[in-house]
Amino acid sequence: MGRSVSDYDAELTESYKSIYRDSSLHWLLTPLEDFVCGLLPGRRDIAVLDVACGVGSYCRRLSLLGYRNIVGTDLSQSQIAACISLSKGVEGIQFAALDARKLSNVPEFCRRFDVVNASWLYDSMLNENELQMAVNSVRYCLKSGGIHTGITINFDIRPSYPAEWKDFGISLLFDKPENYKPSDGEILQTKLDASGSRNSIGPDRKHGLLKITSCYYSEATYRRVFAKAGFKHVIFFPARSWQLPISDLSEDEHAKIRRYVKTNPEMIGFLAVKS
Repeated sequence: MGRSVSDYDAELTESYKSIYRDSSLHWLLTPLEDFVCGLLPGRRDIAVLDVACGVGSYCRRLSLLGYRNIVGTDLSQSQIAACISLSKGVEGIQFAALDARKLSNVPEFCRRFDVVNASWLYDSMLNENELQMAVNSVRYCLKSGGIHTGITINFDIRPSYPAEWKDFGISLLFDKPENYKPSDGEILQTKLDASGSRNSIGPDRKHGLLKITSCYYSEATYRRVFAKAGFKHVIFFPARSWQLPISDLSEDEHAKIRRYVKTNPEMIGFLAVKS
């Protein structure tokens, strides 16, 4: 199999850690974690798999909420090393370096999990065949009636350049004009420059620029792929009605962020049930 977007993502570990863990940009991750956690069943004894877990922030959030049967996987060995380092002393989490497209090669994952989350995974698949492989792998891991949650690029995306980002020293550079409508399967490039972000990434930081490669898929493609994999009750909905309990931001900063997330059209949430 040739290189895919997910392979490129594996090379971003250091800049990812620098921007999202060491900087004030943690406020970008916190509401996403809140959103996905809000989709989970109330029981804390369920088994949860987080595919493409990055540096494990969602897994650690689940542990803080009382979940104790959590597994995080990522394609990148260095991401998993970061997960293990950052999660020392955190209860109930295991990490493994695995390809999301090949989870069906892991016998102990077969029908093991009540919930599988995959945020920012599917837009990392270069073509519909890879997308189908990843969705099939998720289904393999789920128990009958298990739920699949996540976040991906909104299929009604119109790239925007919210002024609020600039207030935090962040520049978002999209490789298409504003209000551009991508075609199905089109690969998109975004650069997030946080070199001016407050209390974090300054001139002494090696990684101030995060380059993101994503593949856009239409709603019809997602529904077709989910149906082929045997999912029912597939629901897509805005992932922007977030709560932001971040104590180290001022009231004015909270207001700016809320304005942004209420108008941000670039991401959607999904929930699907395994037949």
